[in-house]
Amino acid sequence: MNAIAYVYRNGRVRVGRKCPGAALPIVVAPERKLRQAVQSLATHGYKRGVYLVPELPLAQNDDEAVRIVESFRDRLKSRLGN
Repeated sequence: MNAIAYVYRNGRVRVGRKCPGAALPIVVAPERKLRQAVQSLATHGYKRGVYLVPELPLAQNDDEAVRIVESFRDRLKSRLGN
């Protein structure tokens, strides 16, 4: 079954069946493969199971944040073979 990887402005990236209104959807793919790709490319947070888009929490403005998310999305797609 497919799932959606989505990201919040604070950098947290999650995988689920639906994207919450406050988040930005970035990739749709089979859930297991997507979770594995996110876990391998994301920065691991201070708590177990918390994943962050690298550098996004440090973005100086929204334009920089968009570039960082686009780069992460492209790396996810490459990892997934999309």
